[in-house]
Order: sequence, then C-alpha cells, then structure tokens
Amino acid sequence: LEEQALSDQWDFKAPQNNVTTSPSTSRAATQIPIFVCPSDQFQQKVFQITGGASAFGSATTSGAVPGYYSVCSYAGNYGIGSYFVHNSQFAVVPNGIYFVTGPDASLNFTPAYPSGLVANHQNLSPVRTVIDGTSNTIMAGEKYHADDFFDTWNSNNSGLKMYQVSAWGWSGGMKGAAHVFCSSLPPINFQTIDLGTTLNNFAAQDRRFNAFGSGHPGGACFVYADGSAQFISDSVDPATFTSLSTRDGGETNNSTN
Repeated sequence: LEEQALSDQWDFKAPQNNVTTSPSTSRAATQIPIFVCPSDQFQQKVFQITGGASAFGSATTSGAVPGYYSVCSYAGNYGIGSYFVHNSQFAVVPNGIYFVTGPDASLNFTPAYPSGLVANHQNLSPVRTVIDGTSNTIMAGEKYHADDFFDTWNSNNSGLKMYQVSAWGWSGGMKGAAHVFCSSLPPINFQTIDLGTTLNNFAAQDRRFNAFGSGHPGGACFVYADGSAQFISDSVDPATFTSLSTRDGGETNNSTN
C-alpha cells in the first residue's frame, strides 16, 4: 500500500506498542485513505477507546488496547463463526476455536449452514489450503459502520458505537477481532434493529459485529482468494453465502445472486 514508513515503525512483536493515548503518537491512528470506502459512514475517522484492563491483560472489556485508532471499511473473512460463547450451544475445542453446535434460541435465529457443516471460524492459513477453489472463497469484504439503533442501546454492552468497531490497527483480544473480521453468520447488511428492541444484549451486539455490509444499494463488495472482486447481493441465498465463506467445505457454488 506504499506505506513503507509506517511498516518500518510498526512493532510486529508487541502490537500493543503501536497504540498510545495520544492521537499524534499512536501509529494505529494513522489514517490510510485506501482503507475507507466513500460509501461508509464514520462520526470520526480517528477515535479513542477508553477503559480499564480486563481479564485479557492490556485489552479493555471492548477487546482493544486503550488508545487512539483510525478506521477501516473492510474486514477479513472469519468464516461462518461468531465471537461469543453463548449458553450451551457453543463449545471450545483445544485449539481455541469456537464451534456452534445449534441455533441461537435467544435470537430466534437458525443459521443457514449447509447440511452436515458445523460452524466455526476460519484459521488464518495459506491460499494453498483453499481447496474449494480460490474463485469460490471470500477473502475479505466490506463492513458498514452506520447503525443508529445499535448506537442508542450499546452503552449497556461494550460501550462502543458502531463506527468505533473499525480499528484497522486493532490490538487486543477476544471481541477485539470484531474490528478486523466479519463472517457469514448474519446476512449481508444486517442491522440490529432487525432483531427488535427487546434484544439489548451481548449476543445481539455480536451479531452486528459479525455482519458484512456497505452503503451501496443492495449488497456489498467482496475480494475472493483469487484476487478478483465481486458485488454480492444482500438477497443472496444464506446457504450460498455461507458456502462462499468457507475454504474447505467441499462446495463449488460460486453464485452471487
């Protein structure tokens, strides 16, 4: 991205060192224009995350190291998983991946997973492991940050407004991954108001964190593992969308309608 000077300064061994409580010294607050889609909406393009330390060391309860960050309109593909462990429907396996073992009854939502496929988040791995085909597998996509309904009730949860869940230089743990990953668990352009006003809880929050979306009418743009870019309609069949988000599910479905 021709950001060699920033790359040379970046601390890859201790990423938390890239975040400070001053916008002038926080490398994570550097604005990178190519990371911002003109259709996306941010109340601020440099924002502060505050709060005390949580059980995740230097990360706050919102999952990020306190300090200043700059925004990003794009997110990596997290597969068909979620960020949270909710009730007995989620189990943690030895390698730390969360597996969904059933629908989330509290949200009256049954994920449209292909038959026989268990939902999980994708491990980050080389392109050679994309055995479904690089032209059939999403690598990254757009994330939309305007959600007035989310912003009105979320103070009871992470405390962040939607535009603040967008730090390209995120550093932290657990739900901090929401800044840089989305998944096919919710539909494209999902908004929290779709769940109704009674679902003011962490599960509803995380459903929104997971959602790909954009300010473009009718869908969002995605980059596939072969480097191509495609627009996917938000009316895409949920089973098709989930198959596009997995790299080794055995599907060859590349329909984006």
